[in-house]
Amino acid sequence: MTAPLNTSISRQLLLYCGVLTVIIYVVNVTITAALFPGYSHVSQMVSELGMINAPNSSVFNLAVIATGVLTVIYSIGLYLTINDLTNRKYPSLLTALPFALYGVGAVFAGSYPLPDVRHGGYGMSLPILVAPILFVWLFWGSEMFTYFKAINIAFLVFIILYMALLIGVSNFASGDYAGLFQRISTFIFFSWYVTTNILLLWLNSNKRVEFR
Repeated sequence: MTAPLNTSISRQLLLYCGVLTVIIYVVNVTITAALFPGYSHVSQMVSELGMINAPNSSVFNLAVIATGVLTVIYSIGLYLTINDLTNRKYPSLLTALPFALYGVGAVFAGSYPLPDVRHGGYGMSLPILVAPILFVWLFWGSEMFTYFKAINIAFLVFIILYMALLIGVSNFASGDYAGLFQRISTFIFFSWYVTTNILLLWLNSNKRVEFR
């Protein structure tokens, strides 16, 4: 059964918070880096833009906190959408949870800039790495599974390569190109994030997922 129009529109607005998060992040990094004399996107990490002694650190960190709050709001819309589409309450909740934790992690990152040890948010952002597996599990057997499988398997391959680099297969992730590595990782993550969100927006506005 299709959801009432006003309910569907409300969920659409919540889902768009995910897209807005990416836009704010890109604009924030681009502008604050441009106003940071000598800053290098190739060798320096994004978090360095928010360090206490960095120019415009307050603006950068407030924007990071905003992206975190928007991601938590997005996770609510995500849960409501996929639960309505699949009628699988607990799997939907479990799938949306990593996004909520990722948002809380971003709030920590903006609230406690480096070198504060709380900047990492106690690892709350890490569960987002299993989100592709959860999406595949949630939509297994549905007519949309082909699309989700392609997107999420591609991102899983990226995660494997990413972790291999982090544990020392290559010094690319921690050497002179650490910033470039982070940008490439972020680009791939956002590509998955936005593409998945576009599919969910389409599903929310058009039809319920049919399972075989």
